[in-house]
Amino acid sequence: MFDESPAVFLADFGVPCIANGHAFLGLLDRPDESLSIGDVAVMSTQYLLTAATSDLATANVREGTAITVNSLGYRARELRQVDDGVFSQVELTKT
Repeated sequence: MFDESPAVFLADFGVPCIANGHAFLGLLDRPDESLSIGDVAVMSTQYLLTAATSDLATANVREGTAITVNSLGYRARELRQVDDGVFSQVELTKT
């Protein structure tokens, strides 16, 4: 059985994050999303933070939580676990 360690992965690729006074590492992605509003197509940039589920739980990250990612401010919109739940993703709004 493969024993994965999110700490090893995040140590190589993560950026510093702080929520509710707790520091942790996460990956910030900014995928573009194509939206149709009536007959108009627009592009929207989303902010998506991937972090260890245990780190997010320790920092008590919930909808509306303020999170600093790599020195920039965001607010959590929605949380969901990824695959086996070792990592979770947080949709963010830039503040």
